[in-house]
Amino acid sequence: MFCTKCGAKNPEDATFCYKCGNEMYLAPQTLSGDKSKIDNKKTTYTTIFGNEYMVEDELEEEKDVNTSNKTVGSNINPLSSFWGDIINFNGKMSRYDFWSAVIVMAAVNLILLAICGYINSMLLWYFYDIFFLIATLSASVRRLHDINKSGAYVLLNLIPFVGQVILLIMLLQKGATKSYDEAWWSGLFAASVLLLLLGGVYTAITAYEYYQEQRELQEYRNDLDKSISDLENSSYDNDYDY
Repeated sequence: MFCTKCGAKNPEDATFCYKCGNEMYLAPQTLSGDKSKIDNKKTTYTTIFGNEYMVEDELEEEKDVNTSNKTVGSNINPLSSFWGDIINFNGKMSRYDFWSAVIVMAAVNLILLAICGYINSMLLWYFYDIFFLIATLSASVRRLHDINKSGAYVLLNLIPFVGQVILLIMLLQKGATKSYDEAWWSGLFAASVLLLLLGGVYTAITAYEYYQEQRELQEYRNDLDKSISDLENSSYDNDYDY
């Protein structure tokens, strides 16, 4: 132990410096290799049924005291959280994880719909949609917990348009949970967004063509009915023409 005043070396258990008499203090260890642990913080949340529970905001982790704090991505894959916690209405889910999982699975839903339409059997698509609805519901509750809201707000879906818009705005708010950060997942998310956009454009074009066909068919039927009516009237007049 060195004296902070004169720099003289003293025994580790010394109270005063033997050379200058300065009082010795035990300096905290701040070497570059030292590690410190951050205590877990807990927050109270309310489930969809009104029950309160405690959630740890951060896992206990070691950080270098000389290194600035950086945002670390979650180690939980969004799909694992989306499907693995399909009946879990506790916990939290970040904004990026929620929307990326929903959009990726919506793209899968679109592909499955196309396959089922091709084979002319929609049973598999209906079966998938039931599980997709349940998983989206539980994920929405965890997304609401992330912005410190009650999961009961998912019931806003029962209010046509207005309630759904309000819930959408809430689900788009930024929360406290860290997001999953992997390049391959970001690429899959971007590809799914592109697929949904192309699917939307294709659906719009197909719907417009169908509308045009139905309109032309209706005009053809009207012209045909008019022609038949004129023919019947002409035949009736000829029968009684003296």
